Amino acid sequence: MNAPLYAVFIADPDRFLTKNESLYIETCERLCKEFGGTFIRVKSNDVATAIADVARKYHITQIVIGESQHSRWKILLRGSLTQKLVRLLKNVDLHIMATERDAVPALSGSRRMTRVIGLISGTSVDGIDAVLVDIVGTDLDLKVELITGKLIPT
Repeated sequence: MNAPLYAVFIADPDRFLTKNESLYIETCERLCKEFGGTFIRVKSNDVATAIADVARKYHITQIVIGESQHSRWKILLRGSLTQKLVRLLKNVDLHIMATERDAVPALSGSRRMTRVIGLISGTSVDGIDAVLVDIVGTDLDLKVELITGKLIPT
C-alpha cells in the first residue's frame, strides 16, 4: 500500500516528562522518521479527542495503539481509550496491540526481540500489505529489521 505513516505523541500539558520518557519519545520519533514517517506532537488533556482530531486532519484510516495498562476498575470508572476512539472515529480501523504487563522499564539494559507481523488494507482496497519484522534492542536503542514484505493485490 502506498500510504503515509504518522506517529502521534499526545503530551499532557500539566505534566513534565522524565528524562527516560523523553528519551523514549525521541527514539520513537527517530524510528518513525527512519521509516519515512511524520512524527506529530500534540498537547492535550484529552488523548482520545486529540488522536481523533489528528486522524481527521490527516485523513488517517488505520490507527494502531497499545492495549491499556490501567486496572479494570479505572477503565470501568473512566472508560478506556479504545472505547472513546471507537465512539469518536467512524470509518477508521482501530488495531490494538497486546503489551506485556510486567514490561522491563526503560534503560534496563536488557535486550529484547519481538517478531511482529503487520497487516493493513486501505480504503482504496488495492490490496493487503503484509510485513514481517524483528524489533530488537532496549527501549532507547530499538532497531527494526525487515524480514520480508509483500503486497497482495485484491
